Amino acid sequence: LINKSKDSHHHHHHHTSINKTSIQTTSTITRDELFLKYNSFLQMSFNDFEYILNELRLLKLSKNQIIEFIQYLFDQSLHEHNKNILFISRLLIYLYKNTFITNNQCINVLTNILSKIHDYEKELSLFKSELSTIIANIIWASLINDQDDLLCKNIGNNTLKKNISSSSVLLSLNDICDLLKDGQHHPLFLLLLQQLQQLFNNDENYMCNLLERCRINMRDMLPESERQDTLLLQVLEDRGLAYLCSHLKLRVELLNKLSSSIDSNEFLLFVDNQTKIYDKNTQSFIQTLVSCIYETAIFSTLTSSKTDKTILNQEKIFIENHRQCLQTYIKTIEQQVWALYALQLIGYKNNFPKELLLRLFVYSYDLDIIEEDAYFKWKEDINDDIPGKGKALFQVSKWLQWLEHASEESDDDDNNNNNNNNNDNHRKSQEIILNDKENGHDQKNIEQEQNA
Repeated sequence: LINKSKDSHHHHHHHTSINKTSIQTTSTITRDELFLKYNSFLQMSFNDFEYILNELRLLKLSKNQIIEFIQYLFDQSLHEHNKNILFISRLLIYLYKNTFITNNQCINVLTNILSKIHDYEKELSLFKSELSTIIANIIWASLINDQDDLLCKNIGNNTLKKNISSSSVLLSLNDICDLLKDGQHHPLFLLLLQQLQQLFNNDENYMCNLLERCRINMRDMLPESERQDTLLLQVLEDRGLAYLCSHLKLRVELLNKLSSSIDSNEFLLFVDNQTKIYDKNTQSFIQTLVSCIYETAIFSTLTSSKTDKTILNQEKIFIENHRQCLQTYIKTIEQQVWALYALQLIGYKNNFPKELLLRLFVYSYDLDIIEEDAYFKWKEDINDDIPGKGKALFQVSKWLQWLEHASEESDDDDNNNNNNNNNDNHRKSQEIILNDKENGHDQKNIEQEQNA
């Protein structure tokens, strides 16, 4: 490049001289000199951010050198036990806001650090704790910077989700979840939550909302060995984070009661007492209650080697015993749709055993726990928060078709003042569908019988 500049010197004298100085600036400076310059930035104050940005731009760093610069700041903070963490986190966010560094570059640096975690741990005894402090401070400062967007009450949920997505802040909680899911580098994620909790002045509501907006499932963030309900609760309680899974304690207690052969009236009384602690009208409360009753009902079926009619009958009897409790708390159509999503999730967690979801839907209909309209609303509803909708629809689609058909017939009968106890007919039809295989009927035969 320099030779070329000399050759063209006579033709482009002014242009070349500028290039020559910039080339000297970027190519002659060594790595050590760069690090000395970076270190000089760390001796400056918040008022010098603009100067630092201009100096960095003059260096004309490559993308890899920018990543190296960010990593230098992280490493300095780690080795200094985060003495200047506020300065470093604010500087990084300032550089991000001024488009000098990117979200991807920051994630790159963290990936590099985590890939050498064993080396860091040999050098720094409390490495994970120190790293969680840096990450928490960057996330916290990013959220504080964007708080006008995030905390605006009139903002729509979709906008909220956009504001905390990877692209809108230097580092989001979701970015970290991607790096730490399935308990990778455990307990780094829990340490991070503890640090964030401190930075947000132990504001439990804010922390719960943050996890909810980020759609974080705590279970997915822990190693498989710690995901079982009682273990998970213990881990979170030990770290003062149990409130982040507010209904986990309720779930553990309900399952314990149900597995102890508790009388249905005693159970109803116990649930009633729990409503003094938990809001009975929330989706979380209703889905926890439904999950616990139905999971206990199908436990024997899922664990037995072969399922016969007796075991299947026990499922329905168990749910029927707790029908009054379910009817007490699942009243509106919206609440019933929440209940259906809880059943969908049971199917998903168990890899949708054949006809399991169909049976649970039919029991709920037969026992007047869930009304027709709730099934239709669930069918049409689009909800990405709860996985398994496609497979769930596949398992129950024929039954839903039958239900729509039966509902239309019922309306016709009502209009003609000729209502011959449609509910009984419904239930007979459920049994026909449920015992479809056993009776050797195919769907056409069922429809013919219904028409007859």
